[in-house]
Amino acid sequence: MIRANDILQQKEALQQEAHLERGIARGTLRIASFGATSSLRLLPVLLAHFQQAHPLVEVQIDEVVDDVVVQWLLERRVELGFVVLPDERFDTLPLVTDELVAVLPAVHPLASRSAISAGDFHGLPFIRTSAGSGPHIDQFLSAQGAVPKTLFRFEQLTSMMGFVAQGEAVTIAARMALPEPPAGVVYRRLQPPRPREIALAALKFDRLSPAAQAFVDIAARHRAQLACC
Repeated sequence: MIRANDILQQKEALQQEAHLERGIARGTLRIASFGATSSLRLLPVLLAHFQQAHPLVEVQIDEVVDDVVVQWLLERRVELGFVVLPDERFDTLPLVTDELVAVLPAVHPLASRSAISAGDFHGLPFIRTSAGSGPHIDQFLSAQGAVPKTLFRFEQLTSMMGFVAQGEAVTIAARMALPEPPAGVVYRRLQPPRPREIALAALKFDRLSPAAQAFVDIAARHRAQLACC
């Protein structure tokens, strides 16, 4: 499978290079994204700049969970993907620094605090999601031996908001993946802070197709704009 995908990527790169020799940028670029952090906060800005410069390149985006992005990059199913650093398996371009936050009912006793420690979650009704950040959340909690009471598991972050607003449970999520807090929900920083750095990744930057290289170049030029999105 990996060998077949590698051959397809090489074929696509050769076709793109042939078009470039004639002064035309064409082809297909496949990117893996891991949810709202990259799909809503990063990709719209990058795609707008890319499509303006390369309107004849077709960009195909698949949104999957973090681990699948990594798997697809390793299997060469996609040329580019968004990952959480550090990850020594890839060449990476750091883009933005996100952070984990507590997601609380506005009426919860913890909501009156400016920052929430791992120990504060011990024994509390808790929501887990497969939308990503799971290992980072587990590391934060286990550092103080905190074991929340997991009552709910949701695929999407948006599914949990109603349960938090009704006071059913609390959770932890990446701030850039979250919308502005709806009525009945507040976000609080964690103590100690848990930042996570988001990067654009490829197996090797020096083996990218012309379209993928152009996308990386655009991402590098517009990192400052992403930081304020």
